[in-house]
Amino acid sequence: MKDAEWHVSVEERNTRWATNLFNSLPGAAPKSVLEVGCGTGTLLAVAKYRGMKVKGYDTNPYAKGISMERHGIEISSELWSKDTLT
Repeated sequence: MKDAEWHVSVEERNTRWATNLFNSLPGAAPKSVLEVGCGTGTLLAVAKYRGMKVKGYDTNPYAKGISMERHGIEISSELWSKDTLT
């Protein structure tokens, strides 16, 4: 829980960072973002706000609930499962 709480505590800073990152990309903005180790999904939230399709993965079980609650983004804790291999 501590790691997930830390992500929330630095969300404002990370939102500014993600905004600056997307603003600095040359050319057209990406259409989608995949983030592995996304924490509570702050970068994904900025991308979603900009109209990108987003997908995130994080092994922290608390991050999933926080990401959905704060950003409306469903993240997964599994990169591969039986369902994704068929």
